[in-house]
Amino acid sequence: MSHRAIVYLQHASPKIAKRIGEIDVEPLPPEAPLKQDCHIKFMNEGRTELGRVSTIAPDDWYKTGVTPTIHVVQSGGE
Repeated sequence: MSHRAIVYLQHASPKIAKRIGEIDVEPLPPEAPLKQDCHIKFMNEGRTELGRVSTIAPDDWYKTGVTPTIHVVQSGGE
């Protein structure tokens, strides 16, 4: 199940995150919850990207119904 989130993407190096906007993200595996340290896939500039959620705010976004802001870190090989 995909979720809408405001995504900041950070490559393994440098340690600067770039806001890529409010997009749909899909936890991996698909039935997993969207939370800190989960792996996700998403589209960025027409390509499917993979990464790990390093932070998510607010923590209880699913209870409040707000769109979460997440920071996603890609590993060097992605």
